Amino acid sequence: MEISTKYTLCRAQYFTNCCRCDEKISPNNICYKGDGIGNTICKTCKIELYDGDIVLMQRDLQKDVMKRDLEKLRGVEKETAIKEMIIAAQGELGEFAEAMKVLPWKNKDKRDLEVAIEELIDMHHFLNNLYLLCGVSNEREVKLRYREKLNKNKDRGNIHESTSHNH
Repeated sequence: MEISTKYTLCRAQYFTNCCRCDEKISPNNICYKGDGIGNTICKTCKIELYDGDIVLMQRDLQKDVMKRDLEKLRGVEKETAIKEMIIAAQGELGEFAEAMKVLPWKNKDKRDLEVAIEELIDMHHFLNNLYLLCGVSNEREVKLRYREKLNKNKDRGNIHESTSHNH
């Protein structure tokens, strides 16, 4: 499912209404401008257009805000982007570990689950960028590959379980 990219990120220059839900969009608020007059949508409606596909949302975030089309990178530029995303994801995982106080000398009573979840979401942004860099362009494909790997892991567990019962 390819989401239309006819809508581009912008800031409202004057009061306007979302053409899908009629919500007021104030000047300087983020909105998405479509083709034609009066074809502006709010952030909520833009997300609904994606039907919750976070890989597609990440793609447009990279294109609209970061001005970087990860799917079109090639050669050294692509390799550099992959390394940057790996390092950034590792950094977020470290921040998650810090928030969860996983180190033995940390006070486990001071865990901050809200911060920990935010760090996981930050890491997810970088993982979605890596999907895009590897040619996986939507969440449906991620889920399909996840299910395939899940079934392999289940089979591996079943093999391990059946061999351990034989001894």
